[in-house]
Amino acid sequence: MRYLTESYIRSALNRNKSVELFLGGDGETIQWISLRLEGENVHVFHFHVEDPGDQDYLDVYTFAPVDENNYEGTLTEFYSIRTALDFCSEKHGAHANHFVNEFMVQDEYRDYLENKNN
Repeated sequence: MRYLTESYIRSALNRNKSVELFLGGDGETIQWISLRLEGENVHVFHFHVEDPGDQDYLDVYTFAPVDENNYEGTLTEFYSIRTALDFCSEKHGAHANHFVNEFMVQDEYRDYLENKNN
């Protein structure tokens, strides 16, 4: 099972693991969001990076940020997981049933490249 249910999202966050959701790209850049629980707050990070478009180079975490001054991603903070998920849906069109475990966003990027090239 690649995609997490909301209960798995909650479980991962409560175990101090991040969850991520690939938002897609425009051929030049890609975007994804990451949720982390820090203390009582849920931090939502939005990453917007250059897309090298190389099947042999999938480490999205090393891609150059579009905004050099914002390498760590844009941070928005919430007091509940539900509110954070609602924000992700409203602001980014993210569906709660498309989140993956930490570091799996690279697999999402690989699938994006394969679909883009077909």
